[in-house]
Amino acid sequence: MRAVTWAAGSLLWCTLVGAQTLEQRADRLLKEGRAGEAKQLAEQMLDEVIATSGPDHPDTAICLNNLGFMYYSHGAYAEAEPCFARALSIQEKSLPPDHADLIRSLNNTSLLYLKQARYDEAEPVIRRVLAIQQKKLGPDHPTTAVCLSNLASVHDKQGKYAEAEVLCRQALSICEKAHGPDHGTTALSLHNLAILHHKQGEYDEAEPLFKRSISILGKSLGPNHLETKKVRDAYEAMQFQRDWGTKTPAVR
Repeated sequence: MRAVTWAAGSLLWCTLVGAQTLEQRADRLLKEGRAGEAKQLAEQMLDEVIATSGPDHPDTAICLNNLGFMYYSHGAYAEAEPCFARALSIQEKSLPPDHADLIRSLNNTSLLYLKQARYDEAEPVIRRVLAIQQKKLGPDHPTTAVCLSNLASVHDKQGKYAEAEVLCRQALSICEKAHGPDHGTTALSLHNLAILHHKQGEYDEAEPLFKRSISILGKSLGPNHLETKKVRDAYEAMQFQRDWGTKTPAVR
């Protein structure tokens, strides 16, 4: 009995490895602009896993998720969406509601919606992930803070700045407790909050947040690191806008 089980496991492993090789080849073809050939290989990869595991098996869902993300990463959103949707459908029937693979499918779906500016569709998906993580990990876990930041980003895009600010402050509080006041993650939370104040023209509230974020990133990553420069550029853009608004006559 053990020998049969082991052989079956080995066969499944070999099939999945073969599928991963096909996925790598398909990914390379997409990068080369050979979309038709890439899609053909991707379909072959999926067929192999379905033949071994069945159309509704969690391994098939993993394959669909990987395939969807491959399409997503190359901007082929129309091809990515049905892959994510089918993977999610399988996982909702076969996995516990807080399973990591299910959460990954939900995250991928929300990323796709955000990339397409489908914010009203992204919001309930992100809220669902947030609820799962709060229950699974607790309200003060760093992963919960990431979910709060993601939801804040959606509200930001929707122009719901008050709601976004509440979520940003919650995420910042978690980061400060979990990582400390001088951690890079804390700096990025400060940056998110600063951006929100800037968008609302609240320059005096945004300035100390920008400065603190730049200081933390400068010490932890260096003054010329991409993240440090990104925050510094945003701060300088705010300064320019504030000065332009106060020193330049309004255009009539």
